[in-house]
Amino acid sequence: ELEIREKPEKHDTIMQWAGNTVVRWVRCAHRRAMRRSSRGAGVSVDVVGPALAELLRERKRVVVVTGAGLSAGSGLPVYREAADAVWETSLMKWATRDAFLKDPAAWWRGLGDRGLMRFLQADPNPGHAAIADLAQRHPSLVVVTQNVDGLHHGVPPTQLIEAHGTLTRLKCVSADCVHATSTTLAGDPAADPTHGIGVPRCPRCDGPLCPAILQFDEDYESHAVFQWHKAMKWFQEAQAFLFVGTSFAVGATNEVLLEAAKRHVPVFSFNLVVPKAIRRLERLGVSHVLGTAVETLPALAQAIAAEVPAAASSTPSPTKRARLAPPSPSESGQDAASPADLPLQNSEKNEG
Repeated sequence: ELEIREKPEKHDTIMQWAGNTVVRWVRCAHRRAMRRSSRGAGVSVDVVGPALAELLRERKRVVVVTGAGLSAGSGLPVYREAADAVWETSLMKWATRDAFLKDPAAWWRGLGDRGLMRFLQADPNPGHAAIADLAQRHPSLVVVTQNVDGLHHGVPPTQLIEAHGTLTRLKCVSADCVHATSTTLAGDPAADPTHGIGVPRCPRCDGPLCPAILQFDEDYESHAVFQWHKAMKWFQEAQAFLFVGTSFAVGATNEVLLEAAKRHVPVFSFNLVVPKAIRRLERLGVSHVLGTAVETLPALAQAIAAEVPAAASSTPSPTKRARLAPPSPSESGQDAASPADLPLQNSEKNEG
């Protein structure tokens, strides 16, 4: 039989050429920015904004990876490279599944002793609001956060992955329990469970519950709440990476840098200083925008909006923390110690 192949539509060919041209232009702009950044001057938002705007105009994938530096503007401590850094105060030994299983009650007391409850009392800052605004205006922009504070309000759920989990939900740690691998539970992590009701228990297997966060002896694929397969898909689709307030010292950032190096994808870092970890990897060509996230991110959002006007979203970016935990027993008529299931979509099926 004679094989008949349809000729590509002229419009499709032109659009493909235009898209490739935009990507090449952005990479050239990034190389110029990189040369300036390597001289220690940093890069201005006026340089980064137009480059990202061109990608968003063409609906190319832009991945924003956020770390603790973003939430510093909300009064929360950073994880590393500071006197009050969370990870510098023995947390790496305490925040493990093994430590939790040895003494769940002591583990929960340690959550409060280490000041992590203030993570649940903080409000989003202008940096969070700027990211939410960009995500609402541009569906091709997605956010992968390493933070567990739940402050990325306003980012559409299909455009957000909390890769290290969240303090606002609970998970089981018992072997073979569905809540230990696939679903999370409603609960009130802000309340000290060792006073009155004791350690929260799983309604399915009666095992102890802990916050749905990635602990240091767990991996990204240990629970569906981390959506690691979906995050990897976004990394592989990205035409630009935008880091905000991260130290480049965990698995997620390493995966991004490897993917960026393999495909020569531009990488922009918004931070107060050039992180120690990335100084050893300058050959990857990271362009640094130096300053606080509460200042640089709103400026970036304005620069992109000037280049790519878009209708304002009907969903306002919150400035105050919404209720994170379910209503108290007196409000809901339910026992807070026996939370209801909240199924989580399988990460491979929930490709937003």
